Amino acid sequence: MMIKKIFPNELDLFNMSLERTVVPCSEEEVDYKCVVVDKPWGYEYLMFENKDVAVWVLFLKHKAKTSTHCHPKKKTSLLVLGGEVETSSLDSLFMLKSMDGIIIERGVFHSTKSVSTHGSFVMEIETPVKKSDLVRLKDEYGREALGYESGASISRNLENYHYCDFHNEAEETEEVQKLIKDRVIRICNFTTLEQLQEKISQEKGKIFCPLNYKLTNEEGQILLGIGEIAEAKDLLRSLKTDSIPKEGFISLIVG
Repeated sequence: MMIKKIFPNELDLFNMSLERTVVPCSEEEVDYKCVVVDKPWGYEYLMFENKDVAVWVLFLKHKAKTSTHCHPKKKTSLLVLGGEVETSSLDSLFMLKSMDGIIIERGVFHSTKSVSTHGSFVMEIETPVKKSDLVRLKDEYGREALGYESGASISRNLENYHYCDFHNEAEETEEVQKLIKDRVIRICNFTTLEQLQEKISQEKGKIFCPLNYKLTNEEGQILLGIGEIAEAKDLLRSLKTDSIPKEGFISLIVG
């Protein structure tokens, strides 16, 4: 497993300053639950959402790629669930295989391309929740000046896709488990920090993501922010948290 983190640089700041990359006007909010959004490169759907994060699943066809885009106000974590992809920023290229990931800070232009014959599945965790926060710099499908897809691009025929979600069960059950390709995806709820620490120690070989809290060490340094991904074994230092969320600790575990 490999998890990298990238930050905006001078190229990102320069391109954000260009008139052609002005953030599109906000459109009416769309409920993306229980639908699939068709894309020129494949499709994506909302798997889980709360007030802090939105977790999407993307399927990219062989050799298809997303636009080169950024999110000025959102942080994004990408985790490969199946296949291999190339994720590029304006000055770097990252080859990611299954269970590799990348944390992309606000304002970093990036693009992801599937290099697997049968396509690739990627999990995308965005925080905060704001789908219209999108600036496209380059696009092979002529969408540079357009906002996020809606209308005819939205399908409710879920049986035509590899689809699963946690929209209802995750709020009602201590742990919900589902399968996306060969990867087990779990959303777990913990009421105490001790329960959370015990779970992390049991899941050393898994990818861990806080969905409504951040983890700090005993010096107060942030080990993992909301929506960020890490190997559980890297979080076994003295864990603390600023506060216990009213609804408990909601965590995403992938293995």
